[in-house]
Amino acid sequence: MNQITNSFVIRELYADVARRYRSHGDVIESTWRTFDVCQRRKCFIAGADNGVVLEHSLTTPLGEGYVFFLEWNLADIVEGEPNVLLDMLKHRATKTLYEQYHEGVNGTAGDYEVISQIVQDNISSCTNAYKNCYTFFRKDEQLYGHSFKVNPHNVAYTAKLRTAVENGDCIPQHVGELVLKRQLTLLQCLKILMDNILEEANSKEQWQVSKPTFMEVVANVHDQQSSLEEYLVSLRTESKILYINVSVQFFRQLRPVYEEEGQPPTVPVEGNIGIAVFEVMHQATQAVAIWMIIRDLLDLLLERTLDKRHAATILQELSNICYFEYTRTKAALKQHLSAGIGAEWFKPLPGLYDRAGYERLALNGDPEELTRKDPQLHYLLRLCQPETDVVGAVKWIEKLEQLYASHSLVRKKLFERENRAYFDMAAIVTFVQDISSVFLLPPPSWGKGRLLVTGLLDTEAELNQCKKGIDLGELVYYPAMLMQSDNAIRTLQALERYVEVMTKTTMGCLYEKQQDVLIHDLEGHYQKAKVKREQDVEGVFVPMQTAPPDQEWRVASPREKEKRRSSHGSVFSISSPDVDEPPPPAEIMKVSPATAKVFNTLFDKSQSQGTLSWTAFEASMVELGFAVIPKFGSVYTFRPGEAISINRPINIHRPHGSKIEGSPLRMLGRRLARSYGWNESTFETL
Repeated sequence: MNQITNSFVIRELYADVARRYRSHGDVIESTWRTFDVCQRRKCFIAGADNGVVLEHSLTTPLGEGYVFFLEWNLADIVEGEPNVLLDMLKHRATKTLYEQYHEGVNGTAGDYEVISQIVQDNISSCTNAYKNCYTFFRKDEQLYGHSFKVNPHNVAYTAKLRTAVENGDCIPQHVGELVLKRQLTLLQCLKILMDNILEEANSKEQWQVSKPTFMEVVANVHDQQSSLEEYLVSLRTESKILYINVSVQFFRQLRPVYEEEGQPPTVPVEGNIGIAVFEVMHQATQAVAIWMIIRDLLDLLLERTLDKRHAATILQELSNICYFEYTRTKAALKQHLSAGIGAEWFKPLPGLYDRAGYERLALNGDPEELTRKDPQLHYLLRLCQPETDVVGAVKWIEKLEQLYASHSLVRKKLFERENRAYFDMAAIVTFVQDISSVFLLPPPSWGKGRLLVTGLLDTEAELNQCKKGIDLGELVYYPAMLMQSDNAIRTLQALERYVEVMTKTTMGCLYEKQQDVLIHDLEGHYQKAKVKREQDVEGVFVPMQTAPPDQEWRVASPREKEKRRSSHGSVFSISSPDVDEPPPPAEIMKVSPATAKVFNTLFDKSQSQGTLSWTAFEASMVELGFAVIPKFGSVYTFRPGEAISINRPINIHRPHGSKIEGSPLRMLGRRLARSYGWNESTFETL
């Protein structure tokens, strides 16, 4: 492993261990204290290479590598006092890497001093490969573990390094590599042991995650809807995000076309940028509309006056909507994988087209071949197989989560759009699991409960029909042009005007109005069926009313519905500069200087907004009382504590790198503002 990768991996691994400790430290401590020696030994050995571990610190090393972390042994950790491990874990998870470099557990020797002593005793490898090379160990995260070569004849430069060398912050690389190796190994061992402790505790019912309540399921649906709305807003306000997604759609039009078997493929000479922009905005708008329907159906299930027949009708509609969303997200995942890491694993099916008019894609080969070579791609391709339904998807999502838990850097191979597509699929699969633990959700049906799905298909068909004549070539004719000046917003405004001419309304309003009509029709159909059943039972004629006499069956009164809808108007308007109104401003919160700096960066409205590390953001949320819960992929649930007035969890994507900057930083700030009413004035330093 080269030094650049080594230092980067250590920073990522440290952040992962720190997060686990913040989330589960109390559980790990209480569980470890209750374990007997056999249970501790089982957890300790389970994470060792081939089960081989040091018996005690005085054992003749099993290999040269073991001498760098002699404290990791059975006698001290398994047979000693519980605090031996717990103190080590707390030290490695709460002290910075720089602090660990200079100081050990409870004031003992730091990593640099330990390695220096080993080197002095001549128990180290050859140093010729690192002649005139040095390694920095600085407080600055980006410089920590960074190595470089020095020209010994450059007197001025070597003089500048003298202070760092005297402080021990700049050391010969052959020593620095051993320091990094020690820190990396101990962090890996601790991470694996933490997971083993939690797994053992779970198997003995010492640590159980309860099933979500109905209200928690509703809260998660609201959050998913909010996340999709924010993505839609980002397409309107962040030209880079629009450009990236339009590029995928644009080049999808240029996919090779196979005219006849055995003949070379032909490639269209140009694509229609207007259709590409249309598809991106349509897919994002439809996703929001689907989750709004799911939310409305859950609102109906909350009604106290709901009888069993009515509930069964709603649940069947909900089941079919979930299947519709699952197939939509599966198609999106296939689309993005075929344009990314899975390009070689998909082939077009000539003559077969999807509802949007594109050639259908099929897997080209058996994903089983990737089991060892690329397990991440293997599991993702399994999710794309036609035979993988919602229930079957659970297995592959769990395997992906296990992979990410043990190899957190693997997911960095995915493009952000691939990661989002996976998140959207995992979100609907998780929702089906959660709602099934509350209600007996019927299987999808092609014969009943398809009122809402049919309405969505009708709206989709109408929009697909009108997109055929779209032409935005006068504004942009290639995706990269969206990054120029104000081309992005002008293009979206032109698209909105075109859709209004063709449909007499906007894209979002078309879905929104259709949704209101469908929910009303769903209730109307039930009321008619109810009256008919009563007529059959009583044997008398009862005149049918055009509107139900009791308005309690509605999700909300017309005024409430109008108020709720008005908050989404700006989200659905693809050229609107504003988003929906956030909650009232939160009360002033007194926080540490570090946390105040984090939120000042998040809510900074200037162009030079700066950057923010994920670790710093996570620590700030924990300081406010949020619990950090890994969900799936790079998604984490932040669940507010009692100190937060709005008790609503929020799911947030962790960025691929260690930094949050640019568009993702602005999106995160907007989501927090919309969810909790926070702004630049909410946080003050203690």
